[in-house]
Amino acid sequence: MIYNCFNGPCCRVTVQSYFQGHMSQCKFKPVPCAQCGKLIETQAVDEHMNKDCPKRRIACKHCNSEVIVEDLEVPDHDQCKSAVRLISLNFL
Repeated sequence: MIYNCFNGPCCRVTVQSYFQGHMSQCKFKPVPCAQCGKLIETQAVDEHMNKDCPKRRIACKHCNSEVIVEDLEVPDHDQCKSAVRLISLNFL
């Protein structure tokens, strides 16, 4: 019997004896991001975690401390004391 992979754009066709092996290793298999939980194709996990994940950690441009990206997107972000100081100085 012939089986088609059903993971996204994968077009792999295989016989039954190889199907389970392929399904466990398919690069299009959706897996949850360890940081945000979003389902991502296995092949894209590294890029998602380094560039797209809202829960990824980056260095603050004001003080260089580590912050979570989605926290920076909050309008009233006040985690960075350096940024607050810079904003205050700009109004003097």
